[in-house]
Amino acid sequence: MKSIYLALILIVIIIASTASTQLADRPGSDGWTVRKSDHFIVKYRVSDTFVDTVIRSAELYYHTIEKELELDRFDRFWTWDNRCQIIIYDDQQHYCQSTGMPEWSGGCVNYESKVIYTFPWANHFTETLLPHEIAHIVFREYVKDNPQVPLWIDEGIAQYHEQSTDQQMELFFDTALKNNMLLPMEQLMTLGSVTHDASDPRVALFYAQSKSLVSFMIDRYGQKRFAEFIRQLRSGKSVEDALRFAYPSTLSSTAMLEQKWLESVQ
Repeated sequence: MKSIYLALILIVIIIASTASTQLADRPGSDGWTVRKSDHFIVKYRVSDTFVDTVIRSAELYYHTIEKELELDRFDRFWTWDNRCQIIIYDDQQHYCQSTGMPEWSGGCVNYESKVIYTFPWANHFTETLLPHEIAHIVFREYVKDNPQVPLWIDEGIAQYHEQSTDQQMELFFDTALKNNMLLPMEQLMTLGSVTHDASDPRVALFYAQSKSLVSFMIDRYGQKRFAEFIRQLRSGKSVEDALRFAYPSTLSSTAMLEQKWLESVQ
């Protein structure tokens, strides 16, 4: 059902956005060309074909996330001057030199300024990094500055919206599950930061487990309840209170969430 929905949205977006994104500004004196769509401003020094793909994909992911979290009720959430920016450098060398990121990095984000920095690369950029970071920015802007939102929800939502599966993370998850080494909910609730080195088994497990939990909440109990859960976090509630409000008879506490999630994966 999700894939059918994505396909339908993509058709609509391609038709609606082609006219608005086909005319790019002439390159400025700094060598950058600017392309604007409904929710994104793209600065680039690469081919128009690649930028067309980026814009179509970005709009698709934005509309999907907006629909799932029911953000369409918020007028002008990402429009005009409030649009997200995507900066696409010529290649990895220029990207690393300008951002200071290491060579293994495929992209980085300034969440406060809503800017994604990247370059054309072959490792499923439009299927992984782009939806991941858009989901991060949308979610963080939506819940505002609620300090009670744990990292696993943020990362789980971002992982959930990726369109490809990280086989290494799935392997770490399956191994941890078989050996009874999954991270306890109490630990997940207190983790405030993790590195992005997916080759570290603990990091990979954190990402995979976060995705599994969010997927369970959405797929088992529906998008509307999850959207209500996120809306309660936006209002400043704790995770416990948000669960109690959004899932009163099913997932009314983190302990119950953990129990039912474990039952579903074992």
